[in-house]
Amino acid sequence: MDLTALRVRDARRYIADVENADITNPDLPHRTAVSLITSTTESLRTMADHAERLQHSVDELSAAKTDLQLEVLRLQVALAESEETKPKVIAA
Repeated sequence: MDLTALRVRDARRYIADVENADITNPDLPHRTAVSLITSTTESLRTMADHAERLQHSVDELSAAKTDLQLEVLRLQVALAESEETKPKVIAA
């Protein structure tokens, strides 16, 4: 199971826990409240870490895209220059 699948599984488990808890009950057991708060904190921490990794990947891909665009431009200029220096053949 990959990392994303693990995170999705954990998030779905947390959602089920919240749905199963009667959070509107003013007499909600302390242990349940602590468990929900802890799970929420862990989920938010995981989402923040995941978002940071995604942003890092986006930054790397953006830099790679810029490099590739510059390489394409360089190759287009080189091609244009090589076509200009070719001797022109006149069809008979």
